[in-house]
This record gives sequence, structure tokens and C-alpha cells, in this order.
Amino acid sequence: MPWRMLAVLGFLMASGVVRASDEAPLLSSSEPAPMRLTVISANVHVAAGVEPVPDQGLPAAVVRENLGKLAELFASAQADVILLQEVDFGCRRTGRIDEGEFLAKRLAMHHYFAVTLDTTTDAAGNALPAVLRECRYGLAALTRAPALSTSITWLPNPPESNAWSATEGRALLTLTLPLGENDRIAIGNTHLDYRRRDTRREQAAVIARVLPPMGWILAGDFNEPFFSLRPAPDVSETLVRLHGWDYPDTGLPLWEILSPRLAERTVAAPATYPVSLPEVTIDLVLAAGRARLVRVDRLDSAGLSDHHFVRAVVEIGPAAEEKRFSEND
Repeated sequence: MPWRMLAVLGFLMASGVVRASDEAPLLSSSEPAPMRLTVISANVHVAAGVEPVPDQGLPAAVVRENLGKLAELFASAQADVILLQEVDFGCRRTGRIDEGEFLAKRLAMHHYFAVTLDTTTDAAGNALPAVLRECRYGLAALTRAPALSTSITWLPNPPESNAWSATEGRALLTLTLPLGENDRIAIGNTHLDYRRRDTRREQAAVIARVLPPMGWILAGDFNEPFFSLRPAPDVSETLVRLHGWDYPDTGLPLWEILSPRLAERTVAAPATYPVSLPEVTIDLVLAAGRARLVRVDRLDSAGLSDHHFVRAVVEIGPAAEEKRFSEND
């Protein structure tokens, strides 16, 4: 079975089933006043901590302990929405734990999952290092209220931009969440290519076509330093070469492809990567249209990941303002 079909099936298996009776609002208001959501973006590095996963994998007890600490950190942040990247689902290397479901249960939240890497078949796994075999991995979203709808959009992913050839996909996981009576907001979670700027731009162009122009929230690991064509001069040469940030380039920044004037509306957290000595902000919560960022800060991952996390307070204007925002954004 093609890995993309497996990805869709994996998403359906791990997602909650939304019924009309479940459509409870995240926030309620009898007047058309702005609403606020607290959103976290976290690349959790499969709950492996700071270091790469060893070839033999990690004991399940260690992974559970790390997940428990992550749950405590997220609970203290009091988020309405938690968007996670690099999440394992039943992988041998991490004790075959459904990491998204584990966190959702601890936090009493709804859980949605999109599989972007599936090596559970011989054809997919044999060509990979042992640590990557027998694994499903991808994006997860945790929400306090159930989503009204969910979708996966596959992003351009040329094999030459991918360390594991065509095995790992890049995707946008989109949820539509209720805000109040007859109101909703689109929220996206993504993890863009880490090697090539041109590929990231192609991926951003697809995301821009999918998210509604009237307003959205988008979070993830963008693998692109915010907010310029080039990172700051003091960023290490190793990081610059690894991520393709040294390309001679005069085109639009990735952020302007997502939404015009996005830079003017975005407040970036302090540097999030690498975790030991953060040099660049590549983990972000973005907002456009009727959604705007009110406050953004960095959550110290406390040795639980190779990235720091981002927490943002997003204000969402009344639905009546959608047309005005989409025209002026």
C-alpha cells in the first residue's frame, strides 16, 4: 500500500470522531467582541530529549517519563490548542507508545494525528537505518474542544530535499475549531523541509492556497529563520549550510508567500533552536486575517527536546470583520 494511503488511514485511526452533539465552543461570548486562544507550537523530538534517538531506541519507561514531563509543562501553560511536530505513533524506537494519545489523556484534550512517515512495511523500512524501522511518525494536534473538521494536505517534497528519499512526507494538518455560536477558525500545523529554501517556498505556497484568507492560525517548525532572507550574521555556518540558508536569494521571504504583510503582524519568540545555545527562531505561531498575535513567548523545553517551544495568545476578531481583514491583510 502506498505510504501516502497509509498516512491517511493512520490519521483516520488516530483521530476522534466528531459528532454534531460534540460541537462545544472553545470560548463563548454574547457580544461580537474579540476572542482569545492560547496556542502552543512544540517540536517534541519524539519525547527523546535533546540527543538523537540511539540506534537501539529508548526504553518505554524513559519515553513515558519524558511524556509525563511534557504534559506537566503544557498543563502549566494553560493552552487551548497544542500543535506538535515529530510525534511517534507505535514506533519500536520509542517503546511503541502512541505519544499524541498519551499527552491527550494526561491533559484531558482531544487528539488528532497525521502520519507523515510510515516504515511499518518491509518495502518502506528495509532501506532505512534500524532506528527508523517499524514506525509511524508525524504531526499531532491537541484541542480542548473537538474539531468541527480535519484535513491533511500533502506538500511538495522532492526526493533530493529529503534525507530519507521519498519515505517521509511533508504535510499540513488543518483543523476547524468552534469559537462560539456559528463561528469558527482554521488552525494549521506543519513541519517544513529542513534542507532547501526553494522547497520550503513551494510548501508555503500550497499552505497559502489551503488556509482561508479571512483568517487563520498556523504553527509549526518552519526550518526558516524569522524574519529575513538570511539569518543573522552570528548564526553558525553549520546551521546555515544544513538548512540551505546560504543560497543567493532575492525572492520573497517564505512569510510573505503565506500572507502579504505577515511580518508586520507577527511577533516572534526568542530563538528556539538549537536548544543548547539558541541561535534562530524557526518555531513559530503565525496569525493572519481576523486573527492577530497579542503576545508570544518561549517555553523552555527543559531538556525534553532539541527545540524550545512557543506559546502565543491569539486574538480573533468577530466574524463580521472577515471581509475587511481579507481585503486589507
